[in-house]
Parts: sequence; C-alpha cells; structure tokens
Amino acid sequence: MLKNYFKISFRNMLRHKVYASINIAGLSVGITCFLLIFLYLQNELSYDRYHEDAEDVYRVVIPNYDADGETSAVFDYGSLRTAEMLKNDFSQIESVVRFNPFNFPVVEYDNKRFEEAFFNLVEPSIFDVFTFKWIEGQAQGALTDPFTLVITESTAKKYFGEDTALGKTLKVVDGGSFLFKITGVVEDFPEESHMDYNFLGSWATFESMVDLSQRTQYYGNYNFPTYIKLNPGTKIKDLSAQIPAMIDKYIENIQGDPASTRIGLVFQKITDIHLYGTPGTAGTKRVFYLYLFSAVGLLVLLIGCINYMNLATAKYANRLKEIGVRKVMGAGSTSISQQFLVESVSYTLISLILSIGLALLVLPSLNRFTEKSLSMNFASNFSLYLFLLGVAIFVGLIAGSYPALFMSRFKTVSALKSGKLNIKKRSLFRTSMVVFQFTITISLVMGVIVVDRQLSFIRNQDPGFDRELVVTFSANGEMNEQTEVFKSKLATNPNILETTFSTRVPTGRLADSMDASFLDDDTSSDVDFRLPFIRADHDFLNLYNISIVAGGNLQSMVPSDSNQVFIINETAVKQLGWASPEEAIDKRLQYGSLRGFVKGVVEDFHFESFHSPIQPIIFFNTSRNKRIASVKIAGNNIPETMSFLEENFKTYNPDRNFDGSFLDDDFNRQYQAEDQLSEISKAFSLLAIFIACIGLLGLVSFTLEQKAKEISVRKVLGASVSGILLMVNRSYALIIFVAFCISVPISIYALQHWLGSFAYHIEIGIGIISAAGFITITLAIITICSQALRFATANPIKWLRNE
Repeated sequence: MLKNYFKISFRNMLRHKVYASINIAGLSVGITCFLLIFLYLQNELSYDRYHEDAEDVYRVVIPNYDADGETSAVFDYGSLRTAEMLKNDFSQIESVVRFNPFNFPVVEYDNKRFEEAFFNLVEPSIFDVFTFKWIEGQAQGALTDPFTLVITESTAKKYFGEDTALGKTLKVVDGGSFLFKITGVVEDFPEESHMDYNFLGSWATFESMVDLSQRTQYYGNYNFPTYIKLNPGTKIKDLSAQIPAMIDKYIENIQGDPASTRIGLVFQKITDIHLYGTPGTAGTKRVFYLYLFSAVGLLVLLIGCINYMNLATAKYANRLKEIGVRKVMGAGSTSISQQFLVESVSYTLISLILSIGLALLVLPSLNRFTEKSLSMNFASNFSLYLFLLGVAIFVGLIAGSYPALFMSRFKTVSALKSGKLNIKKRSLFRTSMVVFQFTITISLVMGVIVVDRQLSFIRNQDPGFDRELVVTFSANGEMNEQTEVFKSKLATNPNILETTFSTRVPTGRLADSMDASFLDDDTSSDVDFRLPFIRADHDFLNLYNISIVAGGNLQSMVPSDSNQVFIINETAVKQLGWASPEEAIDKRLQYGSLRGFVKGVVEDFHFESFHSPIQPIIFFNTSRNKRIASVKIAGNNIPETMSFLEENFKTYNPDRNFDGSFLDDDFNRQYQAEDQLSEISKAFSLLAIFIACIGLLGLVSFTLEQKAKEISVRKVLGASVSGILLMVNRSYALIIFVAFCISVPISIYALQHWLGSFAYHIEIGIGIISAAGFITITLAIITICSQALRFATANPIKWLRNE
C-alpha cells in the first residue's frame, strides 16, 4: 500500500509540474537554510569540547571594581600570584597551569627564519589540564627542564619537513638569543579551540630568566593566562563562594576596603569562552547570534511548511471528486490521510536531496564568509545525513498533517456532488498561517533595516580621531630604541606626513591600567578606580587629530618619572572629580611609580568600539617600550609608500614580517560579527519573503478559484479590472495589517536588546517601522495582483458556461 501511495504521489507531481515545482522550491529553500545553520551551530557548540575533561577545566578571569561596586576593568589573564594562591588554598583544584606569552619571537633552524605569533612558556601541568595527541615524545618530563620545547605537527613540518623533530634544537630570538631543545611533537590544536599555540616552551625557562619569588608577591600585572582543572565531583559554585575570603587573606585592604570588594576572581568554563567571550565585557556575545540564527533557521523552515500547507489545501480543493471516488471504493479517512501524508513526505524527501545539493554549492561561500571549515563529508559525518532524513520525514508529516486532516473529513456525497470546497468554514486556519508567515517576514525586514542603519551609524559617526590613511605596525627591537631616527628616515618621503609611537592605538583594547593618587603638598589620597593609560610620544595627538580642550600637548623631550607630564581625557576629568578641563590643569598626580602634573585635557574619543562607553584615559611619555608605530600617509602612490615603509621596517627588523595594516580596516573589523549578522539577515529575509509570497500566492489562488464565478458575474455587470484588483487586495489588507501589528512590538523588543549591546546606537523610530511595512506590503500587493490579474482579465464565459 505504501508503495502505491508513493506512485500516486509522483504521478500527481508529474501531472501538476508548476504546483510541484513551487512546493519543492519552498521546502528546498527552508531545509537548505536549516541545514546550513545546523552545520554552523554544530561547529560553534563544539569549541574546546575535544578535551577529555572539558567540563572540569576553567579559565581564571580577574574583574576589578570601583568604590561603587561597578566593574572598572576585566582581565582574562591572571597574575603570577593568582596561581600560587589557588594551589595553596584549594584541594578541590587538581591542577593549575600558567602561560607566559612571548612577543612574536623570531625562530631559526638552518637557513629557515620565521616570526612566530603563538609562542608560550607554560607549566608542565598543561598536559594534566588539556588533552594532547602525541606524535613524538611523551608528556612526562617533556617540559621539566629549562629551554625545552614541545611543538605542533605543522610547525615540525615547517622547520624539518618529513625528518623527525625530536631532539633537534631551535634558535629563538626575542631581546636575546636562546636555544630550545625539542622534546615532543603534538597534533595541531583543532580549529574549534580558543587556543592556538604552535610552541610550548618550559616554565623552567622563565624561572631561569627571572626571579619569580619577587614577582609572585605582587598581585597586579595580569599578563599570564591561567587555567584550573577541578577534581571530579567538585562544584564550581562551592569553590567560587570561597574566593573573597582567599583574596582578603592574601591582599591588603584597598583604600580601607577589603580587597575582595575591589578585586574579584571568576572561573569561566573553557567550553563557554568562544560563545560568551570574557565575562563582564561589553559587546554582543557570539551565543546571542547563535540563538538568533537558530531561531531564524527554524522560522524559515516553518514558513516553508506553512507555504506547503497553503498550497496543498489550495490544490487539493480540485481533488474532492477523487477523494469521493476513493471513499466509495472503500477507503476510510485514515487511508486517505495516509495517502496525503505520504505525498507530503515525498515532497520533503525530494526537497531534501535538492537541499543537500544547494548546501554543497553554498558551503564554500559560507566558509569564506564565516572563516570556518564546515563540511558535509558523508564518511565522517554519516549521522548528519541520518538526522537530515529524520528531519525531512518529520517536516513532511508536519507540513502534510493539516491538508491530510482537511481533505479526509469531507463527506462522500458532498465531494462527489460539487467537487468544490466551502472556504468560509475553514479559511481561518489558512489565514492565520499567512499572518504568521508575514509576521516573521516583516520582523526580518525590520531587523535588516535596523542592523544596516546601526552599522551605517557606527561607520559614519565621528569617533573623535582621524582613522583615514593611517598605517599601524609593530615597532620591535632596535626600532623601538631609535624612534626619532626612524621618524627622520620616514620624513624623507613626501608621502609620509607624520609618525608616532605608542603602546596602543585606537580601535584596540584599553587593557593597560594602573592605580593613581591625588598629590597635595605632603599628603596623598587614592583614586578609587584604575586609570587606563596610553604611553605615547608627542606626535600621537597630532597624528590622530585628537582635539585638546585645555592645556597643551605631551613634551617632545621624555620627562623624568618624578616630573611627568600627564594628558587626560574629558571623561577622566569628570571621574577624577574636577568641575572642568581648565580646573584639572596643573593638578598633581601619582600614577603607578610616576609623579607629575596634568598639563592637558583632550576631547573624548572612542578608543574602543561603540559597544563600550568612553573610558577615562591618561597619556604620558616615557622611554619605555612603545610597541606600535602609526604612520599618516598621503592618498597618492599608496603601494609605493607601503613598500617604502616595509623597506625601512626591514632595516631594523630583517627577520620579522612587516605587519602593516590600515587603521580604517582595523576599525571595521571590530564589527565583523555585526557585518555577518547583516549579510545573513539579508539573505534570510529574502528567502523568507520569497517563501511567504509563494504562500500568499497559494492562498490567493485558493480563494480566487472559489470566487471565480463571483468575479465573472461582476465583470458581466460592468466591473473594471482595476475594481476587481482593488476588491481582491482589500480582502487581504487586513491580513497584512494584523501581521504588521503583531510583528512591530516583537521586533522592537528583540532589536532593542541587540542595540543595547552598543553604548551608542540608533533609535527605532517611525521611519524604520514604516519602511519595513512599506517593503512588505508592496511585495504582497505585487504577489496578489500577479494572480488576481489572471482572473480579472479572464473571459467570464470560462467560469459561467455551465451555469
């Protein structure tokens, strides 16, 4: 019997090719969207889960608080002392591991020399905390001795080809020259990892270079990524509850308050790092987009199902006599329901095959866009295809349930007598489905408009500094020690307008901060928050065109640590308690180990992204490392200018790669997730509109088929084509209006939540709401008219000849 049902289904498809094509197209698009989002979701949720004990491994995060208990800074690195405190006080912790990142050392072997970004010194306990697959060597003893090194498989091939790497020596240059013996080779970190280290040097190397006994007495200096692994059965909540007491035990009161009120310690599960980022930081988390894309994918699939229901009921209206004959021949309601369900499943199975083909075509573009390596490899992901088969059958049953129930309930006599449906009795459900479709569609259109407007607002809003034609690159080694000489060399090129050196540049993170104190004669009082700093030379403010609102600029001569010149921004003026920028001038401060006077106030500018509010900043100039060069260039001969910069960079750093990039590009990269959201939203909106319009087309077709005689009579009585079109559109105006009224509050609520991740954002006004409504209504009218016009221009005799 089942075989017979499938035969009938395929015969009906061949008999009604246009109807079948529209149905298959709608379902194929819906399943393709679902499939692609499922692959993306599967990848995102797999991050860091390859570790055997991933559920027991946590990253240490250090938040700092001001006097009001508000978070003033968050560090996803610990201090050297953090690990010591945790190991000493908590037996629930099985292992602790610290990382000490190297700053882009040059690694040499024979005639091969590369600048490496992922070089860390780590404690041997790394192999207890994280899971590694060994190719050469073993975990035990691999990182016990100074200057021992474990490298990844790709790194071994990079330096040694197919030769064994075990026992060989690599020369590492970073402020000095060191020889590291390779004691192990491990497989590369998978892409689904928040870590990407190619070189793991021994912690004993660090201990041989630096006296850690002094450094571990100081709790600040958050430069060391720290992870813990709990004993099985330990609850992280129980451990976290004991952290304030531990902090107060080891750290003295801060400004009279217990240290735990100013310094925190949070444990973040490693499987949450990729999705949630650093706890307490601004910006939209990846998990939000994951929920959003998942919801949109399911909704688009649901729209496809609703579309099928509408088209099926519209088409099945012409098959009542067939149903009547089957009932006369002994078929019951259950048998007829089964036939229509099998027909529905047949459509979804064909759609599934097409969806897999579409997904394979789209996947390379999606991988380039998301910078992932999503795959539909049958051999390695066989369960995916079983899952998709189950989804297709489930979708087929859901999509076919209403048409099957709808058609099987008609009485035999009614079906044979007229072969037509009374649409008034059963129109509410179909109308509700179209309302639901357009509610989703209008919401997606409004979302696209809001995201596009917000991104446009960000890019066109004045950030308070000049980001055009500014090239930034690392200033390492000798260049950093001869900044003025380097500037002079660059100045010989007329296309180089200005050069400056600093610790950080706009569009980065304000991750460096120190404690400050007010100095008044012989007394001092602490500032109740850590003040982020930028170490920069006297050309920094000029190059970035940052406006000075009071006082002057940094000095060209580097002042002494006891007589510093400080420049602060307007937000710092307010938070330090001064009434105006002018009042701040010549106020005396101690900042870290530096003492000096506030000599200038600059206008607030957006150093970080628009996700974050403007932070207080203090600028000063010292002879210490200013690791980034910024060069303002002319707009002509840019390739030649970049070559000139690289050539001069190489004179100081012959072994390093020139990493010059345009600040404007870095600025835009801050909003990469939002750009992806915008493009994906546009794609899904177009698909949702396409499927919704097909659904509307089905309902219009269904209704007009039933009203064909009425329309013909109106034409005979003198009704014009425009009058008939107006009549048909008027009947659907209420449907679109109801969908619009439902979608607006839902959309505003969801979009306000997203906009809340930006400290500075647009408002959702009547213009955005009206635009979404206008776009959707226009497309709906075009869809309705395309079908209504056929009936309005048809010869009335076609419908009245049998009357």
